[in-house]
Amino acid sequence: MQVQLLSPAQGDKMRPVCVACEVEMKCTLTGALIRINPHYFYAGDQYECPVCENVVITGLGNGFHVDDPETVVFEVDFHEKEK
Repeated sequence: MQVQLLSPAQGDKMRPVCVACEVEMKCTLTGALIRINPHYFYAGDQYECPVCENVVITGLGNGFHVDDPETVVFEVDFHEKEK
């Protein structure tokens, strides 16, 4: 028996599903920057439920340090929510 491993096409990756609405979420922003602390950021993809508008960010890569965070434009700031 021969087994062939198939990899998904580049644009055919798994997307989040809204548990409450049972629908696939849509990507609304690629490269959303998330501030973890005053000088440390992550980038990921933001998905939104088309029904209830719940938002998640997935696909976080390696974080990065910024000496002057005021020069970074970002969409989500978890550090601000902690204040």
